[in-house]
Amino acid sequence: MIVLLLDGLTDWPCRDLGGATPLEAADTPNLDRIATEGATGLCYPLGPGRAPSSERAQWRYLGYDDAVFPGRAILEAAGVGIHVAPGVVSTNLALRTAEREGGYLRLVGGYVGAADPDAASLLDSLDGMAVDDFAFAVRHTQRAEALLTIVGARASASAALSDADPLSSGDLVHRVEPLEEAADPLAARRTAAALNGFLRKAHRVLDEHPLNQRRRAGGLPPLNAAVTKWTGRLRPVLPLAHNVGGPAVVIASTALYGGLAQVLGAEARHVPEQEGPSRCRPRSMPRSTPSRAGRRSSTSTRRRPMRLVTATTPRARPRPSPPAIAGSPRCRA
Repeated sequence: MIVLLLDGLTDWPCRDLGGATPLEAADTPNLDRIATEGATGLCYPLGPGRAPSSERAQWRYLGYDDAVFPGRAILEAAGVGIHVAPGVVSTNLALRTAEREGGYLRLVGGYVGAADPDAASLLDSLDGMAVDDFAFAVRHTQRAEALLTIVGARASASAALSDADPLSSGDLVHRVEPLEEAADPLAARRTAAALNGFLRKAHRVLDEHPLNQRRRAGGLPPLNAAVTKWTGRLRPVLPLAHNVGGPAVVIASTALYGGLAQVLGAEARHVPEQEGPSRCRPRSMPRSTPSRAGRRSSTSTRRRPMRLVTATTPRARPRPSPPAIAGSPRCRA
């Protein structure tokens, strides 16, 4: 049995192609033959009206329940040879450029490319931090990204957390929130608070780092903000060979799907990724809709920005309003 997954094949409508997508404009004799000689239809991995992320869709296509999905951060890390023990809460940590705005952080520019020479050293400076009895370990994976693991000293960490990464340039960094479906709401609140504290501390460390000072002096944007997404934990699952009834091989061009093979106990074979022109892509990622399937990967029910300072200055109590005079507009019977 061969399963061919053409993830993202449709692409976006392109002005240069008269409003058509690259797939609509392309000459596709092989795909046309498969469609003509085979059977076509629609498949809803999570049900009609619910648009899952790529990794969740492929997880379901391969026969696995969403309840044991480990999170994309773990899959991408496994794809570059970094593995975590089952049960350890892990999330993706990415360096971005940000500007302070009224006590918040606003992202500037896009994601960092693979050739940035300072990313690994900046990520290393965040390794080993501790906040509120939670220990944070950082392991560089690829580009300006890392796998961030969270371990509680007295109580277990929770993976039921929303994302800090807003995905789009120009947006404020989100505050990490506990998800509504958390099995242990108290653990989720404590872990979210500790992770927010880590991100604030990371910004201070990165903003003052000598490498970022050198980048500013040389006219380069500083990598002075850290954002997280795709939090999860690894759980035991049956190997892919059990689902397909024989040896399983995954041929993939990205760390995500190579890691999917590793987690499912399948053989992974890497092929070079083909990067096409980007003129047909939107300038920023489309905003995700707040569905139950998407909250863990891209949105939460409460999208609030993260404050850089948690302590607030006590406000003076407002003076009481003078009593209303009978017959005035403020006085009602």
